[in-house]
Amino acid sequence: MKLEMTELGPVKRSLKIEVPEEAVKSEFQKVYAQLRREAKIPGFRPGKAPIALLEKRYADLVEQDVVQRLVPDYYQRAVKEAGVVPILVDIPPLERMKVKSNSPFTFTATVEIKPTIQLGDYRPPNPISLKRDARTVTEDQVEKALQTLRDQHAELDVVPEGTPLCEGLHAVLSVEGFVEVQPLEGTQ
Repeated sequence: MKLEMTELGPVKRSLKIEVPEEAVKSEFQKVYAQLRREAKIPGFRPGKAPIALLEKRYADLVEQDVVQRLVPDYYQRAVKEAGVVPILVDIPPLERMKVKSNSPFTFTATVEIKPTIQLGDYRPPNPISLKRDARTVTEDQVEKALQTLRDQHAELDVVPEGTPLCEGLHAVLSVEGFVEVQPLEGTQ
């Protein structure tokens, strides 16, 4: 694999990656072998169709499959070899890449890397001073806050029917209104 890294900016690098011809040929052979096993060509038993016929019928499909196999693998190798840790990767759309079985395959990926930040000798001009704000809380305020918490987390219990209502009890009422014998609308 040949790798050419170009600096496009302080955090941007262009990786031009060339996959060797042998690797491209090998990948083409693997894809055609798999296609040969799976393709159903009229007049041929499964797995017995000639490669020349497969190349004629499925060349574009095989090219795209080879590209989709080669690009991620060789991109990872190139990143390792270049020693960069990418944050953002821009690989051109794989559909537009063309590969031929008898020549090396070249593609370019643009990566953004972490910036290197040099910290200077920074010291604040004056020490920061904080003042503690003293607050006094009365016993009555504490009791009020506790009672509020108790009321918020209280659970309602059902009391036996016929228990007279008194302070602290909650009631659910069902009311129907009538004018003489006719029910009032919206009171059911």
